[in-house]
Amino acid sequence: MGGKQAEHNCIWNYEGDNKEDFLDDYTRQFQVKCSKKITFDSSPRTIYLGDPADEQTATYPIALRYGLGEGAVAALKDIVGADAKFIAMFRDPVPWAMSNGVQDVLNEEELQNIQVNRSNLGFSKNFLRGQTLTHGFFAKRACYANGLEPWLKVFPRKQFLFLTSEDFFADPQATYDQVTDFLGVKRAPYPEKLKNGGSGRRRNNRKHHDGVHEQYHSLPWVKTCRRRLEDLTGLKFKWNDYE
Repeated sequence: MGGKQAEHNCIWNYEGDNKEDFLDDYTRQFQVKCSKKITFDSSPRTIYLGDPADEQTATYPIALRYGLGEGAVAALKDIVGADAKFIAMFRDPVPWAMSNGVQDVLNEEELQNIQVNRSNLGFSKNFLRGQTLTHGFFAKRACYANGLEPWLKVFPRKQFLFLTSEDFFADPQATYDQVTDFLGVKRAPYPEKLKNGGSGRRRNNRKHHDGVHEQYHSLPWVKTCRRRLEDLTGLKFKWNDYE
């Protein structure tokens, strides 16, 4: 269980002072039944504290005090403990960016005046203005290796479980088994309430235009980012399998 909510969006507010008070406030958010042995914080932005160039997390208190990258991650280690476990699921950058409202084009001159569905997005329409798959905030974040690499310098590799959303969508039960095995808890059926779209608030039915996906994954810097991520995680991503 995630305590009061799944995404606490709190851990990066640590300023380096009054550690005990911060820990007290943070851990109070994870009050669960005594029968529960494990709880979690699934705030997605946490991984970007490892990216020294991330525009959003650079403004957070922990980054202002310790600096993004290894500094912020080391400060988090001091808070959550050296034995914390981490689960990271990676999605093809094209549908990931589109799920955040980015248009499926590569260049700014290709942008169209389309209506953005704001019901599931965490960013305003003005924030998304001018962003493409290769330009802007999400294009930078799509190189997941930039955020992950410092984490693996601070914490041992054995404390991470890396997954792909494609495998999860294809077989939720198999992914769920990986998670429970990693956490050392008993296997169980994948929760019925999470099936049929209940497992992700930003999943949508938008499809990229023909050719855009292939063009994006053919870019040299995109290929480099994917290879770096594969080296870090030991996974083989099939994002350039054009269908």
